[in-house]
Amino acid sequence: MLSPGVQNYIESGMVDGKIVEELALLNRLAECDEIANVIAFLASDAASYVHGTSMFVDGGQTVH
Repeated sequence: MLSPGVQNYIESGMVDGKIVEELALLNRLAECDEIANVIAFLASDAASYVHGTSMFVDGGQTVH
């Protein structure tokens, strides 16, 4: 996720942003609001029938 902390690591050179982006099928890091949208969905009545599952919000990194 491209949080301010991660952005600082990339800008300081501690982390190579291109390598991290290539790990996901979408070839980019998630924006904070993309993660927040999933959390909001799971906390809402719209997810009332979601039960006992793992939801990966990683841009396809787990299947890459």
